[in-house]
Parts: sequence; C-alpha cells; structure tokens
Amino acid sequence: LRELIILGMDCDYECVKGTQIAHYQVRFSQVVNANGTNIGTIITFVNITERVELQEKLKLLASYDGLTKIYNRTYFLEQSIRKLDSLAREKRNAYLVLFDIDHFKKINDTYGHETGDLVLSHIAELVKDCLGPQDLIGRYGGEEFIVLLSDMNVDEAFELTNTIRIKISESFIRNHDFYNV
Repeated sequence: LRELIILGMDCDYECVKGTQIAHYQVRFSQVVNANGTNIGTIITFVNITERVELQEKLKLLASYDGLTKIYNRTYFLEQSIRKLDSLAREKRNAYLVLFDIDHFKKINDTYGHETGDLVLSHIAELVKDCLGPQDLIGRYGGEEFIVLLSDMNVDEAFELTNTIRIKISESFIRNHDFYNV
C-alpha cells in the first residue's frame, strides 16, 4: 500500500488485524489552487468489506449445487481442467467417472420430488465420504454425478469406483413411508 500511496494510484486494500479482515477502496484526489497548482492530495478510504464478503458468497453460491452441496457442472469442469493440467505436468494419473442414478424418474414419479432431492443429497454425501481430499465431485446434471480421481493407479480407481457403486446400491433412505432406494 505504501508504494501505491507514494505513486498516488487508486487501489483496493485488505487490512488484517488478528482474525478480523477489512477491505478498503483507496482513492486519491489532487487538490489544486486557483492558479491550477497542485497543493495537496486527498486520500479517501471507503470500507467495502460488506461488498467483498457478498461477492465471495455469490461466487461460492455460483460454484456449488444448492441441493447436493457439491460442485456444479461449470465449476467442476473449471477445477478439473486446472487439476488435470497440474497432474499432467507432474506426470500423475487421473480418472474421470461419470454416473447416474438408475430409474431416478421412477423415484420422483412414485414418491415425489422431495424424496428425489433426498436421494440426490444422500448419494452426493455418500460419494464425498469415499473420496480423498485430492479428488473432486460435481453434479453433472439432473441425476448425473461426475468424479475426478487422482493419485492412484487404475486398479485403485476401479476398486474405489466399485466400492462407491456397492455403497449406493446397498444404501437406505427414510422419508415417511419411503424405504430402500
């Protein structure tokens, strides 16, 4: 900030005091006398913390599927490209898994969309619990999910994928009179 003040350049500034973070917009205005001679500078600090926090919340909301709390398709693809570029540079493996829920329309038609939403959320949570911190998961579309696995060989990827498949097929969800999905 000191260098920007010396140069008189407008900027945004983040101020950290302990656990508190404040954001300021810093603006410089020249003060001139009647002859047009520069006699000083007014430096204005405007607290924009609320706006910055709102923008961060909006970015988060735009990145996650509201129902399942996993990445939405767009954000998943963006993150996957970054991750795949990094893995390729390091000559590490990656596996992409795309799956959907069999007969999902029947669940919605028979038990209602509220139950269908519970199924989607349950499966997303179940899959997340199986993944490592280096892996990514997203909701690709309606009842479709996409997973990017990394840092494992093909046998490990197959085994993990099969484990997820089995856990989904053996899972139960309770919603009133709705059992065994």
